[in-house]
Amino acid sequence: MLVVGGIILAFVIVNLWTDPQIAETVVAAEAGAVSQIVRDAAVTSQAVDDLYQVLAAYEPRSFSKQSFYQKALNELSALLQMLIFGGAAVIILITLL
Repeated sequence: MLVVGGIILAFVIVNLWTDPQIAETVVAAEAGAVSQIVRDAAVTSQAVDDLYQVLAAYEPRSFSKQSFYQKALNELSALLQMLIFGGAAVIILITLL
């Protein structure tokens, strides 16, 4: 009876010992992934800001160029909104799976 109790105790100790190690490994991996997302977001945000600065600095000279420029800005804004919301939906779906 004492031997069985010792074996069960050994299994419990091993199980309790490995659970925190697994959790620590998972947390470290997730922290690395989050830090990469933050770095990528900063770079992407800077690239989008640069694109808007270039577009804002452009001065179309003819009426046809002005209308094209205005239409391009409107479509770019709609495209970026679609990409943002579509990306958010994909991330939510992946998270739920």
